Amino acid sequence: MGILQFERLACRDCCKCVSACPVKSIEMKDHHAMIVERDCILCGSCIVACPRGAKHGADDLENVRELFHRGRRVIASVAPSYAAYFDGCGFQTLRTALMKLGFSDACETAEGAYAVKTAYEMLLRGGKMRTMISSCCPTLNLYIEKYCPETIPFLAPVLTPMEAHARLIHAREPDADVVFIGPCISKKAECLAPDSQVKYAVSFEDTAKW
Repeated sequence: MGILQFERLACRDCCKCVSACPVKSIEMKDHHAMIVERDCILCGSCIVACPRGAKHGADDLENVRELFHRGRRVIASVAPSYAAYFDGCGFQTLRTALMKLGFSDACETAEGAYAVKTAYEMLLRGGKMRTMISSCCPTLNLYIEKYCPETIPFLAPVLTPMEAHARLIHAREPDADVVFIGPCISKKAECLAPDSQVKYAVSFEDTAKW
């Protein structure tokens, strides 16, 4: 997968990430922490727990810049939590900044969230699923698939807001590339799915540095 990356030289055998991992997918090898990718659910707990910043998500900024270089029309789908990360920044200000970086446009992922809400309302009205688990979070979806496969039938057959928004964007602009900007590293794994309509997922942190 290679989505969660470790800076080997920065890791100092403190084991805090091992303690923080909710599914115990980190092991120590030669005094360095190693992700067991088959068990990881990309929750990011190890990134938060690491006192030395030795763990981080894969950086896709160069891939996005390459899309710009190739003259692609690239539209940013921005998660609603931008308001918390970019404190005091309204969406139009953020949209202007993203367009100065090279994006053709920026839209709020909340548009996709509304479509997802509507899909859930239809499912509830239909009454076919009396017990339902929300499928909005890729980390929760990974957890269910890897650790609770018996509950997969209860996972709602509804897209995540990111993917729903990408489909709405492509309905308007079929030739555009969609890049998601948000707080969750698990979105990077979602982009790798064969049916994903999102090219890359970039973190708020990397966007701020850019």
